Amino acid sequence: MATEIPAHMLSLTVHVPEWVPTHARRTESATFAHNRQRLLDDGYGYCWGCWLGGIKNTTDLQLHHGVVEWATNNEANPAAALRVAQWLDFYGYAKAMGDTPWTDADDIRGLVFLCADCHTGQPGIQHKRNERWLSGGIHYAPFPIWLADRIAAGREETAAPV
Repeated sequence: MATEIPAHMLSLTVHVPEWVPTHARRTESATFAHNRQRLLDDGYGYCWGCWLGGIKNTTDLQLHHGVVEWATNNEANPAAALRVAQWLDFYGYAKAMGDTPWTDADDIRGLVFLCADCHTGQPGIQHKRNERWLSGGIHYAPFPIWLADRIAAGREETAAPV
């Protein structure tokens, strides 16, 4: 007969090598600015990570490249990026746009709003909106851990994002 393991904190130390190709210094493209405004105009001016946990009233928003990191844009396979965007489909734009070719890292289908804590918060530091979220920002936690943190420790959500 299996016995239960009580709830406990598990702390992982993970070293993730990331190759970043030579790239121009980041500047805000007209496409990025346009798509940020479109997301706001379409009612998505809240943190997607907090929304997963049932919190929609968020501030300190930052627009995250959720499919292709901007620095790796020139190395990205457009067909693969489109498949990932269609799988994630943060706000429904991928479904609406169908197989319209992927343009670049600033494509609206790959952008997602995150608050500062969900985006670049340090692991182990309590999130401002939910003290049980300790995985840090999406830039510092493996996506399955970051996602599970928002889902498991969050409150019940009653509305779909799309």
